[in-house]
Amino acid sequence: MGAQVLLESSEDWMANSLCTKNEKGILMAVVANWKDQPLLIKKNQVLGVVSSDWEIYEKENDFSVNMMELDRKKDTEKINMKEKEKVRLMLEDMEKRKIIKKCTSPWASPVVLVKKKDGTIRMCVDYRKLNSVIRLNAHPLPHIESTLQALGDKKWFTTLDLMAGYWQIPMEEGSKEKTAFTVLNEHFQFEVMPFGLATSPAIFQAAMEQVLGELLGKSVFVYIDD
Repeated sequence: MGAQVLLESSEDWMANSLCTKNEKGILMAVVANWKDQPLLIKKNQVLGVVSSDWEIYEKENDFSVNMMELDRKKDTEKINMKEKEKVRLMLEDMEKRKIIKKCTSPWASPVVLVKKKDGTIRMCVDYRKLNSVIRLNAHPLPHIESTLQALGDKKWFTTLDLMAGYWQIPMEEGSKEKTAFTVLNEHFQFEVMPFGLATSPAIFQAAMEQVLGELLGKSVFVYIDD
């Protein structure tokens, strides 16, 4: 099934994710127990289903840091023709909404196309190599256990569900070119903060705390799970 597989689980303590095999062919999956009681996982218990039913659109050797490297690489995009039109429509919609635009950036990250349970596809940019060279944001993220303890004796709860929340935060002009990605023989960059950047969660958390703090006129503690 290849070195990477998609793990899908119906358990609330295991998130759907891409898993990579180690040198022994063993997959590592992350389990998170958010409850106040022990989580029992029995021997031979089925945790989920793995599949290779997703396509990777990328340059040879997985990543090109700049245009000098792109010139030395053969364009070997692996593309499923029946999904090509879906991706094109997705890109056109993102351009129309000013989320992305065509560019000539010296940076280029590969794209991973993940098929969801309902048959639709999600386009994700693989920023792992970019994340390894950018300066991280140290803004603290609240811990889910502390949040649950703070809400334990409350009777009224308010939730905010932002549609693609990261895309509501604009990118600084000089940083846009670093978000560039290649797909369908075209080169795009993000005009807004993309998903997948190591700095995105901290920046979004800080922005939400600032906005809600101004609205409420006091300091707030917000847990963001986007």
